[in-house]
Amino acid sequence: HQTESSSSWRVFVLACALPSLLASFAACVWIPESPHWLVTQGRTEEALVILRNAADMNGLDSMEIFPHSVDIMKSGSSSTIGMNDKDEEGCVRCAELLQPKWRTLNVLLWCAWFGMAFGYYGVILLITRVFQEKSPGQEPLFNFSSILVSSSAEFLGLTASIIIVESVGRIRPQALFFFGGGIFSLLLSLSASAGLSVYFLTAIAFCLKVAEMGASTLLWVTTAESLPTEIRTTGHSVANAVARMGGFLCPFLVQDITPFWIVGSTMFLLHTVSAFCVLWLPETKRRKLGAVS
Repeated sequence: HQTESSSSWRVFVLACALPSLLASFAACVWIPESPHWLVTQGRTEEALVILRNAADMNGLDSMEIFPHSVDIMKSGSSSTIGMNDKDEEGCVRCAELLQPKWRTLNVLLWCAWFGMAFGYYGVILLITRVFQEKSPGQEPLFNFSSILVSSSAEFLGLTASIIIVESVGRIRPQALFFFGGGIFSLLLSLSASAGLSVYFLTAIAFCLKVAEMGASTLLWVTTAESLPTEIRTTGHSVANAVARMGGFLCPFLVQDITPFWIVGSTMFLLHTVSAFCVLWLPETKRRKLGAVS
């Protein structure tokens, strides 16, 4: 026999999985295949169709850029598009990201991504911990209203990023979001430890989620635009892998047995380091993709 409370988590998991399933279906239907991969498979005509469509979407004359007479040539297992320092499949090896010309950029990105994931997922756990009440021998009770209000702040953070990214830039707003995330993480932790009003805690949590979402969104843009074309895919993938490490480690910090002041101080330190790493990244506003030095 299953009670409503024992099965409700299954409904929640299903509801969380549906958007991913729908997005996967939409991606299979509407997102075009990689032209580079198509060329490596000898499907050059399909690659040209996608490239022409991309040119049309950007307001360019596709037939002028890719006329009928154009052809994408292959040499061995790689296309003629720059394949230096790549393996036989045309992919950059992860170790090559640490070559002198790319080392500093990649290390800065890895530090920023680690801090972003640690902070983003750590804040989710921190807010959940702040708005829960525990009684001995009973299941914890959560203030879902405050959690919902703070979660809705991600819409504001995303909207702010969309407005700021072209009007102000990527780097300075991103660093400000990271630093703000550190400040609000520390403030929320200390306020929760002091037992301040739930309304004040909710307001701080709201501001914290705005900062986290803004930093995360702008870091995605910065990473794709700052990495050179020849290492963009591999570099972005490795940065994401480093981020998963941050997401994996944050629960060990934000747990019930860790004092709030330690959680807040650690989060502040990681956010501050991420902010300084971001400040060393190149500004990519209004610069052509792949033209950032």
